[in-house]
Amino acid sequence: MLNCFILASLYQLYTCQILYQPFVANNAILDKGIESELHLVLNSCEENLQSENRESRELSRNAKQLTNQMETTKMALMALQQQYNVTDSNVVEICKIHPTLILPYPYECQQYYNCSMLEDSALAKKFCFPRWHLTECIYPDLFSAETLKCENFTTVTCGSRHEHKWLCDYTRSRPTCGPHRGPTCADYNPTCVGDPDGIQQDNRGDPFYKICFKERVIESGRCPYNDSWKTQSFLYNGQCIPAYEIPENEHQNGRLPSCVGKSDGSYQYLDAGHKCDAYYTCNNGTARGIKCPGVQLFDINVGSCREGANCV
Repeated sequence: MLNCFILASLYQLYTCQILYQPFVANNAILDKGIESELHLVLNSCEENLQSENRESRELSRNAKQLTNQMETTKMALMALQQQYNVTDSNVVEICKIHPTLILPYPYECQQYYNCSMLEDSALAKKFCFPRWHLTECIYPDLFSAETLKCENFTTVTCGSRHEHKWLCDYTRSRPTCGPHRGPTCADYNPTCVGDPDGIQQDNRGDPFYKICFKERVIESGRCPYNDSWKTQSFLYNGQCIPAYEIPENEHQNGRLPSCVGKSDGSYQYLDAGHKCDAYYTCNNGTARGIKCPGVQLFDINVGSCREGANCV
């Protein structure tokens, strides 16, 4: 009897073991599945966090970039309204954002910044360092902050910007960077600063002249050689006049004899070169030189020029 009970107990234990083994196996498979699923979820979360972190950094960079652009644009707007003096470095940043913008140079009225021009080749050799986007009007024009163009100097209001009046004060006319030898701009270009309007003798002396208007040189030149008189002409009474028509007592280069103490009438020049082909008259003490036309000569007997005259 005892033996049967023991056998029955052993059978029941065996049966329970057989039933338990699949359950344990199923639990192990389930655990592995859950663990794999958890890994997938964790990996997905990590990827999402990394992506959100990248997007957050990108948004931060974009926000910073947008803020910088807004500040730069504000700076450009203030410069256009002449409420802010931009620097070369400011302009470089402004031109990156606004590549077609034109801004007044804050210190000199003839200069301005042009974002569409990286460097003005005519000015580049005048500086010893790069001046990006800086350019200059042609003398005597000035840059208008209202029209953003080079305009006639008579129509431009410079405000606090310095207004140069002499060609040689424009950067285009200055010597190149580094040591300079030989003639300078001033050697060939007169100044009208401090001078009245009108034609007058050039700073270089005879036979050069200049025409001034509002302290600018609007024309300069050299009085021409007169082919008729075969002599140089000089500035006299606002005109270029041959030396033989300029009174010698009124001009250092004049060759027209004085009428002081002489009666009204016609006289020969003492100068051998024009003793026969010209003459001068005196009228109330005023001398006037007259060149004989063509091949005519001065006839002392009639006091005028005529063909076939016997001149001695």
